[in-house]
Amino acid sequence: MEAAPAPVPEPEVVETAPAPVPEPEMVETAPAPVPEPEVVDAAPAPVLEPEVVEAAPAPVLEPEEAFPDVDPEASPEARFALFRGWLDNEGPRYQVWANDCIFIAINPPFLDLEFPVGFRHSHVSATNHDERLLEGVQKFFPGCSKARVRNRAEGSEQLTHREAVAKDAAEAQAELERLVAENEDIQQIALAFDAAILSVHKDHHAPTPPALDKDGSR
Repeated sequence: MEAAPAPVPEPEVVETAPAPVPEPEMVETAPAPVPEPEVVDAAPAPVLEPEVVEAAPAPVLEPEEAFPDVDPEASPEARFALFRGWLDNEGPRYQVWANDCIFIAINPPFLDLEFPVGFRHSHVSATNHDERLLEGVQKFFPGCSKARVRNRAEGSEQLTHREAVAKDAAEAQAELERLVAENEDIQQIALAFDAAILSVHKDHHAPTPPALDKDGSR
């Protein structure tokens, strides 16, 4: 008889314990040093010396520079024309005196003037003691130290400078319009360019024609 094979033992299963996982070692890192801010002493801003600009001294007008020369033999009317021109250059305060007064007479110590009735007369009545005005009166009219004003006489045909300039311009324009109306060639040109005379130039008495305005209207 054959012997039965010896039984094969079951392999013994041995469970191996898992390898221990080492705890991570905590290493505290020292904080990085915060660098101290570098202090740089800024150089102080230069102190600028204030620039001193010396204003030119106002010119001191000598008496002969402040007033135009007056011919000792000049007529009262010529003296008044110089006086009016001087006032016109003295500024706005004296414009009414320069443009709206009428010379009447020299009656030392008074220079007699007339003004149109209304606010202009009221204005000069309030300023006829002006120091600068009276300097001019004394300069242009020897023996006079005051200005005596009154309303223009009723019915007087004397004109102020302002009125005379306006009258002259109106007459010049009327004459120019008449010449145009009598000249067929000029009429045709005016018609072709749709032109019209609006006013005459203030220098219409000049020997040569005045330059056109920038817009070419005159």
